[in-house]
Amino acid sequence: MPTYYVAITGLYLNNGDAEAMIERFIANHPDHPKALSAYYELGVYYANQKNYDKPSTI
Repeated sequence: MPTYYVAITGLYLNNGDAEAMIERFIANHPDHPKALSAYYELGVYYANQKNYDKPSTI
């Protein structure tokens, strides 16, 4: 199970499975104090990738 920090680091390093890791973290820990931050970081990731349609599905 990826932790928040492992998943976020993956996003910043553009790891191929980073998106899945952060989504898995959110799904497995929806009440975690870092869950909202994970959503935010995922949205920033999509914006940096110029994938503007993807955030509307999360």
